[in-house]
Amino acid sequence: MDYYRSLLLSVSADMKSQESMSYNSKSEYNIFHILEVTEKEVVMCRFLTDLLNPEGQHGCGTLFLKSFFGDVLNENRINDTLLAHTDVIKEFPIDNERRIDIVIYNTYFFIPIEVKIYAGEQEGQCYDYFEYAKTFDENARIVYLTRFGSRMPDGVVFLADCVSSRETLDKYAVSFIYDVGAYLKTLDVVERMEAAMFVPAHGEASANMKELVHYNRDKVREVAERILSICEKPLGFEGILREVFKGYGLTMNFEQYVLVGSTVRSYLSWLKDNGKLAASFQDSMLLWQRA
Repeated sequence: MDYYRSLLLSVSADMKSQESMSYNSKSEYNIFHILEVTEKEVVMCRFLTDLLNPEGQHGCGTLFLKSFFGDVLNENRINDTLLAHTDVIKEFPIDNERRIDIVIYNTYFFIPIEVKIYAGEQEGQCYDYFEYAKTFDENARIVYLTRFGSRMPDGVVFLADCVSSRETLDKYAVSFIYDVGAYLKTLDVVERMEAAMFVPAHGEASANMKELVHYNRDKVREVAERILSICEKPLGFEGILREVFKGYGLTMNFEQYVLVGSTVRSYLSWLKDNGKLAASFQDSMLLWQRA
């Protein structure tokens, strides 16, 4: 693990030297797009399986699986020992010649993950997965993973990461956002949608998402305003990140540094694009200040 931490620190140092490039919101380097596999569900499932596997080739142990349980499932009862003894299997065979894309299971959990990039659900597919999972875990749930959310024939809409629950937002304060402007537009779309039931990845199912959409939007504005207040005087990224962590009472570690740090960079870019922040170079440092 020391090797990978050193590698992350080295990458972080390289990123700092290229910070001016990092804030170009129009530059989206996507290795999956380059390899032309963005629409290949089988390839994506293989990647996700390895990422979630504690013994995956990434060499980060339980890091990603722990984040999945905590950030996606809001499940914090699972300890590191149990995580280390969790199996992650791709193309898990069940009855009627069906195969679940990814299954995570251990002594207490059996979690099917269905991955849909563009394909629709087969008849009774999720129902069969759920019934099978209940034979192992009476509190079983299914993770339905899509790019933008998906509407089922019965009018149920899976919202994926479009909105987060109040509990998640209150606990983590700064939820991961890649493009703040695009995310706000997504919230506008969700607010106008009608469905028999909405199922978000980070919250309870509900027939009405408007109140939760408002809460998510308010949280974005709150974080943006906090960053602006931090930047009343010129400040570098590390200083801004420190003040964000202190202001929200967050604990700094490698995982949070990457996730929250990436989101703060997204906010800086968005605020600059909207003329609310100015950027300048002083003493070989990129500094940010409220415009």
